[in-house]
Amino acid sequence: MKFKLSVFLLFLVQILLAQDDRNIYLTIQKKLHSNDNVNCISIGNLFLGKPYKKNILNQCYPNEQLNTCLSAFDCVTFVETVLSLNSDFHQKNPSFDNFKENLAHWRYKNGIVDCKNRLHYFSDWVQYHENNHEIQNITKELNGEIVEKNLNFMTTNRNKYNFLKNDEIFNIVEQSENNLNKLPFYSIPKEKIPQIESKIKTGDIIGITSTRTSIDIDHVGFAVVHNNEVYLMHASHHFKRVVSKVETLKKYINRHKHHSGIIVLRVLKS
Repeated sequence: MKFKLSVFLLFLVQILLAQDDRNIYLTIQKKLHSNDNVNCISIGNLFLGKPYKKNILNQCYPNEQLNTCLSAFDCVTFVETVLSLNSDFHQKNPSFDNFKENLAHWRYKNGIVDCKNRLHYFSDWVQYHENNHEIQNITKELNGEIVEKNLNFMTTNRNKYNFLKNDEIFNIVEQSENNLNKLPFYSIPKEKIPQIESKIKTGDIIGITSTRTSIDIDHVGFAVVHNNEVYLMHASHHFKRVVSKVETLKKYINRHKHHSGIIVLRVLKS
């Protein structure tokens, strides 16, 4: 009886949260339709000050449902949400259902909402969407250097991820690590960022690479070029909210010893 009650309460909470997200979505649409230039940055600006929330998607398991939260973000869900709203706005008939479909597409392989299909490593996310011609990883072209990686952070820290208790999902993530480790990983070292900074455009996705060999990307956000310097629009763990233009990319990356450099992704389609 207690189990049935808890399942019902969880279902009720999900309905209420989805309704809140739908109302926020409608408010966003009104603001965007009064904007002459809608893009990832103008959309991201609408979320400035929204709280940072760590590991949002961990809460999706075991009953995986699409998390459409528009009131709090971690760094990846912020990027995915902005991309999804941008895609939705530029469709013929924007709607909350279209936004959800876009979000599922950015977050899951083939848009199928299932933890087994979630793009767990950001390198997996990059490869998948580059293959779909939606983004272009221009890191190599910007004189990125090959960095030795042995991605295994998730499987060697199984206790940190509740969904990895499931052996099937664990095996899928482990296979993903093995596949990614066969590919070259390019990064622009942080000391060389000043040499390529002028080639970064507002709206590019910036991935902050890690000094640890077991993980690829520590953090992500959007580039914002202001007064010939690159800033980061992102859901910031340090500031506990979504921020933009609070510090340059160079200052941000040098403030963290475990940040080794960046990857640069160009968004190819709305």
